[in-house]
Amino acid sequence: HDIAATEASTLWGSYSTLKINFQDTNTPVPDGWLRDAGNTFGERGNGFSYGWKCDVSDMVLNGGAHDRNLSGYTVVENTIVVTDLYSRCENQEWRIELPTGRYYVEVVIQDPAKESLAWGCMLQGEHLGFPEVVKPSGRRSGRHLIVDVVDVLTFSGD
Repeated sequence: HDIAATEASTLWGSYSTLKINFQDTNTPVPDGWLRDAGNTFGERGNGFSYGWKCDVSDMVLNGGAHDRNLSGYTVVENTIVVTDLYSRCENQEWRIELPTGRYYVEVVIQDPAKESLAWGCMLQGEHLGFPEVVKPSGRRSGRHLIVDVVDVLTFSGD
């Protein structure tokens, strides 16, 4: 899953686009992106605070953060964080602190190796309308929304 949020440059200075790649810690971060490795919400040392309600950084809770490393796919397409495959975290959600404002947000679901379960995905509490399963493996499905944010942008789903 990747989230790209766009905001007026006047609010963030040089940041007109903020792109988060959900990936493992061993894979180099693609240029222009920030890494989310499935850790719980907190300061990331890059000027932003973001993360998950429950730690999904390793294989213990679910599928963890990892790199499929399949040829024919980019780093962004190959790297994933499985949010809560075994339903061990009630009401799992990802959030990021942002200045209050209106944002254009793109959410992309893709797994180059497996079909992606996408039902219930919500942004700021609004259903994104993804199909129950994004298939076949490797298929990219994206949604674009304009959302109003007061301090925190949230993404949730199973």
